[in-house]
Amino acid sequence: MNLSELVGQPHAVGCLMRALQSGRIGHAYLFAGPRGVGKRTAALAFARALNCESPAGPGVSCGKCRPCEEIEKGIYPDLLMLGPEDEDGERGYSFHTETISVAAGWAALTAHTRRTKVCILEDVHLMTPAAANHFLKMLEEPPPRTVWLLLTSEPGFLLPTIRSRCQPVRFVLLPRGAVAEIYRRQGREGGDEAAALGLGRVDLDPAEVGEAVKRATEAIGYAQKFDMAALSGSMSAIRKDRVERLGGLLDGIELACADRLRHAVGTDPVRAADSDTWIAALDAVARARWRLRHYMDRTMLDSLGADLALALGEKTGG
Repeated sequence: MNLSELVGQPHAVGCLMRALQSGRIGHAYLFAGPRGVGKRTAALAFARALNCESPAGPGVSCGKCRPCEEIEKGIYPDLLMLGPEDEDGERGYSFHTETISVAAGWAALTAHTRRTKVCILEDVHLMTPAAANHFLKMLEEPPPRTVWLLLTSEPGFLLPTIRSRCQPVRFVLLPRGAVAEIYRRQGREGGDEAAALGLGRVDLDPAEVGEAVKRATEAIGYAQKFDMAALSGSMSAIRKDRVERLGGLLDGIELACADRLRHAVGTDPVRAADSDTWIAALDAVARARWRLRHYMDRTMLDSLGADLALALGEKTGG
């Protein structure tokens, strides 16, 4: 895919296209935005644009030359993609110094081609402090003809000194039409359902999110009534699910609360007063995400239930 074909991200595409058109390519870019909105796709398209041997124009790679084909297959020697790993080398929750050392060693090697080496680092907010400081040293003395593309959904977790040395590229949640279009292009089913849910992302299963919204609506109802016994029972049932599904539950609660917030804002003054309580409920979801990120999933549901009850109990108009 070319940059010009990326849907739903005009700001990000515009930033990268201007860099290509001017020929002033930065040594590091920070792709920041929610998950599942096209950061990785844009990074690969940018890598192709920087290395295509016969581009039809800025950001329009030919798709037929050796770099284009090898980048598409993931075997291009001057493209490196790295992400968080656990101790066994599998996808994990920490970005270790060893991974940064691999990137540093790769960057020090002479390029196989005469074009640009590109290193894509995913979920860079998961860098350990040691890894972040190690990477900062590389940014302070960037190797020639190498571009670093840092992808993150949590830019606030990065060192300010790292952020300040990268050119920011902002990604946003996708419009509903863009979600449906991406599903269509990928030949996936459920595009209309995903668009209707208003997720703004394409990395989630609409059926699972729909179930999460259903459970969330039930939990919110108990919280509004301050029915702690029923709320605890609802959370206990959720706890039986796999840990990796808890993020989907939070997505569901967030969608349900946001929908009620939209309904409260702009209505009559009595109902508009409900908006603060729904904002408090969304804050509770944000705290739950923090707990989940820090491996506190065992206590996350109990804390979330209590926070929702305190935010919503006997306060809202339903």
